[in-house]
Amino acid sequence: VLETELGAGILVLAADGAFDNVESRIDGFTITGASVGGGIVVNGYAHYLQISNNVVTRNSGGLSGGIRVGAPRLATTGDGPFAYNVGVVIDHNVVSRNGAIGETGAGGGISLNTGSDDYTVSDNFVCGNFTSGDGAGIGHLGLSDNGVIASNDILFNQSYDPTTTRS
Repeated sequence: VLETELGAGILVLAADGAFDNVESRIDGFTITGASVGGGIVVNGYAHYLQISNNVVTRNSGGLSGGIRVGAPRLATTGDGPFAYNVGVVIDHNVVSRNGAIGETGAGGGISLNTGSDDYTVSDNFVCGNFTSGDGAGIGHLGLSDNGVIASNDILFNQSYDPTTTRS
């Protein structure tokens, strides 16, 4: 079921309601060498999770290489909000030299996906990430209400799809 998440450096799986009224953090780690799932993968229902002060480097994944919140191309019904991961904060991380090797992901460095409502991505250093999909540094795919991306250093990231004539 979780074929693209296996092998993640840190994998967060939660049942709906499990993170309600709970202060949860991934803080102060160096995450490197994940070869299939990416550095940090937050699948769903990790409301108000804080991902801070980490070094996420030299990871690869099928959908995102560095930090991924949610699942890209998630089938939804209705107009939202979907509230799969509400209030996630990604701040003060170094996200560098990660790679997303699948064409359906969004973000070699940081990937935000449908239902990541009220997220904040701030004060991160995002450098040297690669994807064969979309959004090499920071990518957002799908509907997420009220997100903020601010005060990040985003440089030298690359997106290249060799299967198209234009990339």
